[in-house]
Amino acid sequence: MPASAVNFSSNVLSPPPTFRRRDFVYKDCLSGNLCIYNKGMEVSLLKHPKKSHRKKVLLPKHSPELAEFFGIMLGDGGINNDWQATITVNALADKNYANYIVGLCVSLFGVTPAIRKRKDKQALVIALASTSVVDFLVAQGLPRGNKLAGVLQIPKWILAKSEYKRACVRGLVDTDGCLYIHKHRVSGKEYKNIGFCFTNYSLALIGQVAAILEENGIKASIPKQERNVYLYRAESVKKYLRIFGSSNERITSVYKKLEASDSGLFHHLGKVAYRKVS
Repeated sequence: MPASAVNFSSNVLSPPPTFRRRDFVYKDCLSGNLCIYNKGMEVSLLKHPKKSHRKKVLLPKHSPELAEFFGIMLGDGGINNDWQATITVNALADKNYANYIVGLCVSLFGVTPAIRKRKDKQALVIALASTSVVDFLVAQGLPRGNKLAGVLQIPKWILAKSEYKRACVRGLVDTDGCLYIHKHRVSGKEYKNIGFCFTNYSLALIGQVAAILEENGIKASIPKQERNVYLYRAESVKKYLRIFGSSNERITSVYKKLEASDSGLFHHLGKVAYRKVS
């Protein structure tokens, strides 16, 4: 179906800014997503003709899954050129989470990203190569280039819905956050407390995350002149995992480890339902 003949309904996104009349657009009958296919396009018309032979991709509607992906990108992601979005995670602690991110990319965009290990660091780089997807991500609010050069913050479409905000914060915390166990002694007896920390160099983003936690009844602390959000109480950490969940075993394993210990700290808190990492 030629692009000029498509009737874009209200429940799908508009074509990306780079959309050309030579492109072909169709609505996927299973997902309802807007798809763009450039098979009939002349390669010479592309901005990067030798690097971006555009392939068939999905351009998804707004959803909690897309909001979570945006949180991941705001945390450990980046767009440094016109044809590729990358996400960098720890090669050891986030190995399983990297597979989750790959699956999320396939589900959202119909593209399987490549994973490579950096030789100089214990890091995995997940590279999503698609000019059309990059154009879409930028159009939906992700920055291109140095994301800290401007004011990094959660896009407005995510802030419009509570479920989107929770999903985005989950992606942010799964990449730039952690749970930790703090040990201390009182009268010679050792105690263990669990804490939550989210770190980001954007003060605007720090404020947004704290506000969203507060909206969900979780008291967050931002120490003066710090770029961190803390949860100091075990009840707050449990509530975060129950409401926001986690797709990263690095986050949930700390809670499970302390929960299974004989400290008695969690006996009155009950169980947490964890998100399944596939």
